[in-house]
Amino acid sequence: MTGAFWEAEHADGKRNRFEQVNWKTIWLSPTPAVPGSVGWDAVSGNRAPQRGCCCIYCKLSDTQSQTRIATLLTLREKCDGSFVHAICTHYDHIGVRARANSSLLIRTAIHDWVTGIEGRTSSDSPVILFGDFSEWS
Repeated sequence: MTGAFWEAEHADGKRNRFEQVNWKTIWLSPTPAVPGSVGWDAVSGNRAPQRGCCCIYCKLSDTQSQTRIATLLTLREKCDGSFVHAICTHYDHIGVRARANSSLLIRTAIHDWVTGIEGRTSSDSPVILFGDFSEWS
């Protein structure tokens, strides 16, 4: 078999390769367990738009806020029990402090998450961090 047919047939075999162990969402703020919390100098409805910025987030009303999150997920490979940890995030596009503090917060959250899941402070399990880091040059 060749082409798309072969790929589709073998993709089905990999779909059940992992099982979900646990997941959670944290808010990128000084209070990461509080849903909807906005952190540091991140854009919110109470902040004036950055000069020259034309994005929708800078035009939010006082009753709206642009919260930023990170979602942590752990999967276990069924055949050997090994773990894969994945973290998806979306950083604030204006707040420099918010991006820096979000990085520190996520680093600590990953360490605590992996330690809690695996029951040890040192791990060889892969950790994948991906998302929109909102760093414009």
